Amino acid sequence: MLVSRLVVLPADQCIDSYLKQLYETCNPGKDTTLFASDGPLLETFEYLERHAHIYETLLTRRGTHAFRGLMMAFIIRGIEEQVQIYGLPQGVNREITVQFVAAAITGLVEWWIVHSMPYPPEEMVKQLVMLLEKHLPAVS
Repeated sequence: MLVSRLVVLPADQCIDSYLKQLYETCNPGKDTTLFASDGPLLETFEYLERHAHIYETLLTRRGTHAFRGLMMAFIIRGIEEQVQIYGLPQGVNREITVQFVAAAITGLVEWWIVHSMPYPPEEMVKQLVMLLEKHLPAVS
């Protein structure tokens, strides 16, 4: 009797795999800064658009809150690197700024995917860069 086996990856392993793919798209190694140009951001939004069904599942299914937390952690890491390289204006609290910007980006990406990407990637990047310019000196 022939029995076919379906290999199912543990949820944590799936989450790690898709997060790694997202990170590699967002941070292609060409530049050490997260928002040095629109290019990596546009590549990231285009990647998310192509794989929206996967990321929507990871963001909306019960028990996958871990994905959102891990995604935010990698965004925090990128913002902290940006702030370390370029600094912040005097009097601006580093920790509060990093948390604010990371939560905003994470929430925006989640909203965009869950609401069936109501705007094209180019518009998302344009708007995101304008918003980031107000909070991260290196973006402007």
